[in-house]
Amino acid sequence: MTRQATSSTTGQLVLYGDFTCPWSYLASRRVDALVAAGLRVDWRAVRAPAHDARTGTDRFPVVRRELDLVAAGLRADEGLPYALAGFVPETAAAAVTGYAEAYAAGAAELVRHLLFDAFWAHGCDVGDAQVVHTLVVDAIRSGWPPGHPRADWGYAVVGDDPVAPAPRHLVARWTREWRATGLDALPVLVLDDEAPLSGAAAVARLADELLRRTADRRWSRTPALPHAG
Repeated sequence: MTRQATSSTTGQLVLYGDFTCPWSYLASRRVDALVAAGLRVDWRAVRAPAHDARTGTDRFPVVRRELDLVAAGLRADEGLPYALAGFVPETAAAAVTGYAEAYAAGAAELVRHLLFDAFWAHGCDVGDAQVVHTLVVDAIRSGWPPGHPRADWGYAVVGDDPVAPAPRHLVARWTREWRATGLDALPVLVLDDEAPLSGAAAVARLADELLRRTADRRWSRTPALPHAG
């Protein structure tokens, strides 16, 4: 399996998203349709703030309200299954570093699906390094050639610090590039020379791109996504 490039590439769609963000969850599902339509998509994992900056409280009530907005804006035949367990992890550092390990191993798409489904469909704590390790270790091992240490052992995450330096560098670069857009809301979409978009606007832009690239007219029949807040 060919490992993904870690440098920016023109002519592709770049998305920065958080595994506990409902807008990022919908964006991930639309990304799958874009990939199937032949578009190159580079998904980069970043961490949403641990607390709501406006109230200083935990994110669960905020995420729950945002999820209602996301569900209200689903397009024809679109689904967003979820079974929240009543919490949002204090930190998703484990999920971000675990995904970075998978990205370096060429297993990013598979692990993106695993982590989103684990949190949203099964209520798993993707802020727990051991939980994340159990979820993604086999996918990561499969991305490395026989004899490579990662093919034997996968990876290990201790707090924010993965054992291998490459994923740590990826996480730092993704965070730096996301912050450089000046957009705090997730996901953040960068497409060719267009101005970056965030949140509901980014997710709606993915639908526009699907309409442009496919013959599936369902993307033009439903209202635009409402704005959070």
